[in-house]
Amino acid sequence: MLVQTKSFHKTPVLVDCGTSDKHIPKLKAKEFADAANKAGLRVEFKWREYYDHSFYYVASFLEEHFEFHSKFLNRWE
Repeated sequence: MLVQTKSFHKTPVLVDCGTSDKHIPKLKAKEFADAANKAGLRVEFKWREYYDHSFYYVASFLEEHFEFHSKFLNRWE
C-alpha cells in the first residue's frame, strides 16, 4: 500500500465505516488501517452499527470529523 512506501507527515487519520456498507470489500478500510499502523501512522478506526454508504451516514458524523481534523490543521506552518 502507498502509505507504507512514502514519507508522510504523521497526522492521525480517521476512518469511519458503516457495518451495512456494501462497498466495504472494495474500500479495504481494514487493510488500509493495518498498513497505516504498520507504517507508524496513527489511525482511529470506527465501525458504525447499521449504517451504509449513504448521505445520511455521512451527515450523521460530519461534525465529529470536523472536530477531529481541526485539531491538526496548520500544524506544520
